Amino acid sequence: MDTNLASAALEAFSILLFGIFSLLIVDITLKRKYSIKKSLILSAVLFIIPYILLIFLRLYAHQFSIDQEIDFFGRQIDLSGISNMLIELSAIMISTFFVYIAVLKCYEGKTSAKVFAASFAVLISMIASTFFSDYAMLAYNNLTAEGTILVEKSVYVILQTVLLIITLIVYDLFIKNKVKKLISDTNGEMNRFVVVPIISYVIFIIAYCSWYVEDYTVRESMNLQYFFTSITLPILYALMFRVIFTEISATAESMKTETELNAAKLIQTSILPQSRFNGTKGISLSAAMIPAKEVGGDFYDFFELGNGKIAVLIADVSGKGIPAALFMMHAHSIIKNNIILTNSPAEAMTKSNIQLLENNDSCMFVTVFIGILDLNSGTFTYSNAGHNPPLIKNKSLEYLNVKKQPVLGVVPTTYDDLEVTLSDDAVIFLYTDGVTEAMDDAGEEYGTERLLNLLKSPGVMNMKDLVDLVNSDVNAYSKQPHDDVTMVALEYTGSSTKLSVSAEKKSLEIIQKLISPSLKTDDAKLKSSIMMVIEEIFVNIISYAYPDSKGTVCVTFDVGDELRMKFEDSGIPFDPLKSKDPDPSLTLYERSEGGYGIYLVKKFMDTVSYSYENGKNVLTITKKLQ
Repeated sequence: MDTNLASAALEAFSILLFGIFSLLIVDITLKRKYSIKKSLILSAVLFIIPYILLIFLRLYAHQFSIDQEIDFFGRQIDLSGISNMLIELSAIMISTFFVYIAVLKCYEGKTSAKVFAASFAVLISMIASTFFSDYAMLAYNNLTAEGTILVEKSVYVILQTVLLIITLIVYDLFIKNKVKKLISDTNGEMNRFVVVPIISYVIFIIAYCSWYVEDYTVRESMNLQYFFTSITLPILYALMFRVIFTEISATAESMKTETELNAAKLIQTSILPQSRFNGTKGISLSAAMIPAKEVGGDFYDFFELGNGKIAVLIADVSGKGIPAALFMMHAHSIIKNNIILTNSPAEAMTKSNIQLLENNDSCMFVTVFIGILDLNSGTFTYSNAGHNPPLIKNKSLEYLNVKKQPVLGVVPTTYDDLEVTLSDDAVIFLYTDGVTEAMDDAGEEYGTERLLNLLKSPGVMNMKDLVDLVNSDVNAYSKQPHDDVTMVALEYTGSSTKLSVSAEKKSLEIIQKLISPSLKTDDAKLKSSIMMVIEEIFVNIISYAYPDSKGTVCVTFDVGDELRMKFEDSGIPFDPLKSKDPDPSLTLYERSEGGYGIYLVKKFMDTVSYSYENGKNVLTITKKLQ
């Protein structure tokens, strides 16, 4: 074999060797996608390509020479030395590139974890196969008068292999488990950390390759500089990675805690009910709980008790975080069970207080408000245990009169009930102190007066809008909530049924299915005509109130001997009754488009009226059923 070709093949194998060992380091760290056989075949194919490229690159390096010098800060630098540096750098980068390709193709896990493992592996392998190998070769160096080091390349490769094997063993015994734990603890999310090993590796190979710029063995001072550089860099990297690993461990622990908190939050929110009373006769209700931390101590609930009674409760546990959340789940279960058993807010409070006092070594407590609404009579029976008094809009808006009674879980006591009779469309708004105690940048609290004034605002169509309104206002007031924000808004609709739907055609079926069974008539034609009227009105709202935007339509209806329906929307003001009725004497071709839907509504219904109130379009229709 030609001497140059043999030398190029050996040098190419030396560079490729560090890549192979880099892949072995990754192999004992990450999980393979394929079987050992398939992984070996794929890796071999991937490494044949860079090996051939490296041989050609080495042949080119042996044949390339530039007899020219440039001045670099008063120092003459041979361009052939710079050429050697770039060729060496290119050779290393080619091998490195295929290591990354092999790792990404052959191993499981997230990309950031695979890139981190590959970057860390090539850095370790490069240190072992360059600086350490160079020092190991000193025993085989023959210094000539010119100071040129003549090295037997085959011996170098053997020593390099031995050092890489030792490095692999050391990594397997002392480092591997730490790296695997870090990747596992961060769930493979290592985007923050991949930059460090990549930049470290680039700096390392540039520092190493820079010695090819000139013959650094000519002077002893250069040998000394090479010695200190080669020793200092690995030590610095070892210290740096110790710090990095510590940071990753802390981050991993933080991520693990965050994952556990998110899981706790999912469990906590899963026990909070979603509104089941949209379209329920006599009541409209909406609620929300926004924890200031991942998990909070606030909770609410509402459920049917039978005989037309609905129970609603809201509570605020002392403290924050996981301890408050655990106590909250315990208290929630106890209070709800006692409400179901007693059907009395006061009795439920008394029994719950006794149970929460037992084994309460943590001295935690909970403020609670419980109310039971009788849908048949409108009577609202309630009891309060140290909680914020709710707001009630019962003709006028004011804070509900509550009796001052102790919080649950502190002292043995009995609780009393109070009652209030609600008029139709009365609203009760329950909340925790996270609303009124929210602070602005100046440290001023949101306050009860601001809440009272906000609820006087016109234009709220339903209870969800009311909850969203308060939540938005609190968020605008306090950019960083320091406490959980929990709200329950309840409207007593008397004998009426209230339904809120999105202003889109698919919602029409929901409305018709709810109303149709309530129509107490055997007249199929009458029922069909009423369904047609509902369709015309609803489609008209979609077309004119919300032509280019999404919105909500609130439908309220009461059925007895007469059907009374009210359609409300907060879209573009539009009075359909002002539309000119079509002329029935005109032929089909002479008539203009539109206008017939509302015309039929006016003709069929007994009464049709429109008003624009508090920023809402309100269309009311009636029809006798008997």
